[in-house]
Amino acid sequence: MQPADLFKQWTDLVSQFNSNQNNVFANLPQGFNLASVAQTIKTTMQTLDDVQKANSSLLDNLLKKQLSSANLEVTATAVKELTELNTNTFQILTQLQLKALNSYAGVVSDYVKNLENVRTANDVAAAQGEMFSQLQEKVKDNTGQMIQTLTAIQASGKAWTEKMLDLASGNN
Repeated sequence: MQPADLFKQWTDLVSQFNSNQNNVFANLPQGFNLASVAQTIKTTMQTLDDVQKANSSLLDNLLKKQLSSANLEVTATAVKELTELNTNTFQILTQLQLKALNSYAGVVSDYVKNLENVRTANDVAAAQGEMFSQLQEKVKDNTGQMIQTLTAIQASGKAWTEKMLDLASGNN
């Protein structure tokens, strides 16, 4: 498989991730629940795993191609740059997910504290409604941040791939 094909596979995975995130958010019912949040996180982690596998495939292919032409300096540079790109990508995505989980936990914690003050069934319903509204807003914000981040990561990956393809074909 050529690096360009592997990059296409990687960008397709990022697009699939964006689509999954949008679908999860778009399909949230008015009274959305934590299962939706869990599904979003599960989908995110699976897609991140797929992206990592695609990156590994791309790197393997590039290394084989460059080693076959004995261009070790370019290969070392490519490995270093891709390692930095992957490390930064996963640090950023992990930070976003942890930030999201922390904000979700804060909303649930506030809800539990508010339950101490409820006196009637209507108070419970109002507290739940407020919690769900806050969680829905947090998911919306997190999804927007994730899409922006993935778009930037996709651009970085594309720039790296184009640079490596130019170097591999001798178009320095």
